[in-house]
Amino acid sequence: MAPFGKIAAKACGGGSKRAPCGGRRAQSPEPVSKIDAKAGPPVDTLASLETTSGSESRSNDDSATTVTSESTLQSRSQVTTEARVGSASPETQGSRSAKLLWGTALACVKMWVLARKAKRTVEERHQLDLSNLLGSGKTEISTEGISKEDQEVVDHLLALVEPGNRLGQMSEFAKAYATPDFAERIVRKHRSLKKCEKKFEQALQWRQENQELLVERKFTLGGDERVIGHDLEGRPVIYMCLKNQMQSGQRCLDQKVVTMVQAIETMRPGVEKTVHIWDLHGQQFYAADLSPTPLIRMMHSQDTYFAERLHEVVIVGMPKMAAALKDIVWPMVPERLKAKIRFFSPEQAMEYVQAGCPEEDAERILEAMKDNRDPNLTLAERKQRWTRKRADGTVTPLVSASSPSAR
Repeated sequence: MAPFGKIAAKACGGGSKRAPCGGRRAQSPEPVSKIDAKAGPPVDTLASLETTSGSESRSNDDSATTVTSESTLQSRSQVTTEARVGSASPETQGSRSAKLLWGTALACVKMWVLARKAKRTVEERHQLDLSNLLGSGKTEISTEGISKEDQEVVDHLLALVEPGNRLGQMSEFAKAYATPDFAERIVRKHRSLKKCEKKFEQALQWRQENQELLVERKFTLGGDERVIGHDLEGRPVIYMCLKNQMQSGQRCLDQKVVTMVQAIETMRPGVEKTVHIWDLHGQQFYAADLSPTPLIRMMHSQDTYFAERLHEVVIVGMPKMAAALKDIVWPMVPERLKAKIRFFSPEQAMEYVQAGCPEEDAERILEAMKDNRDPNLTLAERKQRWTRKRADGTVTPLVSASSPSAR
């Protein structure tokens, strides 16, 4: 069997000038059609002329008659339209509401993408030259391993948590995460010294704010996201299917964090990254999902606390709404991240899993995908089959029979 990363290439691949009913054409020197062309809608224009002129010629009286007729027609048209809307079926109104909500969501995403792009431009302009700060001839940190210059940056980051330094006042729990391995991942991902310092501090601050979650690991079950197995290289495979999403994205964030922590605990020595399978079958949206806040929060933790933990994302299926969202966001995604995302049909994904995972883990993943596509299985029945792989290699139910929360 070939590992996940080696078979991606195989799998990827204008109207007429008629007089209105109820009134004859105006004979004024300035016809209605010309007024419309010069000053906008004839109703507003002629109504204004009627108000300001007082008593005018016969032609102006005719124009007022025309305005009255046109206003009557517009009122009738509006009543007819309202009647049609009021008699629309609930399904039609629901469809219109869904389209309106989705349009609002896309507009929010567009604004967020533009803001991210502007922020990235500012950060690039303010990158610091390491030669001025560390006495090195390099201006960027290498992404190929840890060089001498890289090690100087790592040491610089670790020194920030020492007593008397900028991060020395943080809690012991937060500072416990300031290890050489973590600092090296920050350096490999963010490159410039200024950005490394910023992300390093944000990660420790995030850990301090989420101490209870990281220690207790209690969360409200929002879906079936869990560590379902490993690939041939020993990387944890995290699987989720949107058909099983029971909460809004905001309420699923704690489960995502705990799942990532559990995945890291199952890594054998030398393994640092994870594989994610996002099965979009049965995708559904909640009103709260129109807010981009959950996505931003998730990306923030992936960019800081879980930096350099992603090997690849396998996206299975692409509903229309998800495709529209992808088309908006994709141009802004860094090329380095694009290279880690695979878009597969269900059939391609199954072949991909069989070739990239040990037989036992592959069977578990394929069984989950089949369950999620079985119309005869209820959510409660599927939930009983959700299992996760522990650090010791054993498989345990994701949901405890005695509690709706997972541990």
